[in-house]
Amino acid sequence: MVWRLGQPLVDKAVLEQLSDKFLEGKLCTISDLARTLSDDLVTRLDGGLEALSYIAENPRTSDDVLKHIQFYDKFWSEYTFPQTEEGARQYFQAWEIEYRSYAPSVTVARMERWRERSISLASETSLSMIVFKFDQLDLEFLPVKDKIIEAAVAYDMAIDQQVQRMKEERRER
Repeated sequence: MVWRLGQPLVDKAVLEQLSDKFLEGKLCTISDLARTLSDDLVTRLDGGLEALSYIAENPRTSDDVLKHIQFYDKFWSEYTFPQTEEGARQYFQAWEIEYRSYAPSVTVARMERWRERSISLASETSLSMIVFKFDQLDLEFLPVKDKIIEAAVAYDMAIDQQVQRMKEERRER
């Protein structure tokens, strides 16, 4: 990334979280800060990987889920279809063609590399590098993390709806 004059070094939300910690009045060494931020990133990445695993069902893998999540956003930002039978046919055709050739920017392997970088953050000794590396990892992970959470919530809701339908069917018998 190229930094321009006036561009913030750290995301505003990250600064707010850091200042909240400092305003608690607790002394914090550089190594404590490095471990705390490292732990925060590792915990969130582990949560994202666990959510992907939860959504994935054989034969679908976590990478399949990640691909679908990212493709869904890309597809709907680029395409619109009329709400007709012909539009539905166009939608399914375009989806199938585009999905086959789509290569997602984030994979499980990439998330695992982020996790390794997060772990190494704990041993960083320079305050500016701690903040810089944390912010970089956070900026890379945040967009996909939010999509993973949305997908996990939608998955849970679908399961709840199916369970509710099954209960209603039993009552009707």
